[in-house]
Amino acid sequence: LALNVYSDETSKLFDSALRQLISWFDCEQIGGILGTIEKMNKSEPDFLLGKTLKLGLDTLSSGRSKRSDPTFEQELADLVKDANLRGNERERKHAYAVQLFADSEMHRACNEWEDILVEYPNDLMALKFAHTGYFYIGEHLAMRDSIARVIDKWDKERYPGYR
Repeated sequence: LALNVYSDETSKLFDSALRQLISWFDCEQIGGILGTIEKMNKSEPDFLLGKTLKLGLDTLSSGRSKRSDPTFEQELADLVKDANLRGNERERKHAYAVQLFADSEMHRACNEWEDILVEYPNDLMALKFAHTGYFYIGEHLAMRDSIARVIDKWDKERYPGYR
């Protein structure tokens, strides 16, 4: 998938962070998932999907909330504003979905991620965030169905690590 990113390093760090997230494995060689995300966002602070990944994980992990962290609300608002100003449609949808989830609009957030997957079935972040969102709202059938809708679009020759 195309990334609006300037450096190859940032792109590789983004991919590494997603792979660590999916595999539930901290690669200590690059600082684990949190260290990888920190390096990624330092290497290119304006990388929209990098900021979206970080804020999405903050939201989905229940690590931060608007109620307990006043800066979080502003970070989310800035993310959506930046995405609307300079992001492509996929980036805008990701940013909006993270904001919806943070606003306790979990079903709507999952719908946004599903919309992304209709057009971009290989969007690993959308797939993981939708899956996690469905887990939190107790939608076990939606967890299964979300993956079932895209599994035929994955190809082990094209996507290393996929079996």
